[in-house]
Amino acid sequence: MVNVSRIWKDKGASLPIELEEEVEPLEAGEETIPFVEPWRVTGEITNAGRVLVAKGRLTTAVELTCHRCLQRFRHPITVIW
Repeated sequence: MVNVSRIWKDKGASLPIELEEEVEPLEAGEETIPFVEPWRVTGEITNAGRVLVAKGRLTTAVELTCHRCLQRFRHPITVIW
């Protein structure tokens, strides 16, 4: 959770974001996909007047199973917004 009260009334003000959170495995049908790294979020929230604009990056990794050879492997994930 990010407290934006510092920038809520100050147009143009920005707030840096840096979070790390352990996340429960994802249930995808009959498969459970574990996160093998915490979610790491970095970025910035800016007061653009009538709205708050968030820009940043989320990185993590999951462990998947190859359905061809049944080997487990780590897959990194990066989401930029």
